[in-house]
Amino acid sequence: MSDDETKPQTVVPTPLSRGASLAYRGHMAILAQPWPTDLDPKRVPYRTRTITTLQRMGAWDDPARFAELTVDEVAGFWVTGPVTITDLVDTSEAAIGWHLNESRQLAAAAETESWMRQVWHRDRRFADLAPRVDATVYEIAVAGHHDDQRHLYQSLPALRERLVELRAESRDAALIRYVSTNTGQNRLRTPGCFKASTFLNRT
Repeated sequence: MSDDETKPQTVVPTPLSRGASLAYRGHMAILAQPWPTDLDPKRVPYRTRTITTLQRMGAWDDPARFAELTVDEVAGFWVTGPVTITDLVDTSEAAIGWHLNESRQLAAAAETESWMRQVWHRDRRFADLAPRVDATVYEIAVAGHHDDQRHLYQSLPALRERLVELRAESRDAALIRYVSTNTGQNRLRTPGCFKASTFLNRT
């Protein structure tokens, strides 16, 4: 017998897949962090089989169920395999992370940017950017529906750029733009010698 045959063989463990490693968490909650109450699962890009699993387990229409789901429970569903479990965990955690990040940024903007209390979609200067709901962007940022907050989060850079453009205009030009966008008139009906700035308090 050769020396090589008598030496103990070293076994190199095969790295577990994400789905297989989750199996060891069987009795634990499937998500590591709570599901936000204002995050709709229907807005999350799950795979089709993952959606079917969530629908059958009641979490699709009741996100509170996420807190009760365990890996064992999900894995026991007949259409669920490692790929579905991995998609459910990874996609959920990514969605929660993005949602919490957006919420923090909106809250910070609402606290520090006073213009948000004065802008809403019925002001036609911002109608193409602000969410179409009867509330100021401040109210949306603080207590709006998730879809409206997502819209606002995506529109914030453009809203800020629009404000910079408006602030760069002269008072006369700004008033003319305001009248034009909100009434359809392209000029002020004032005597030629009477400046639009007469209406404005120059402070």
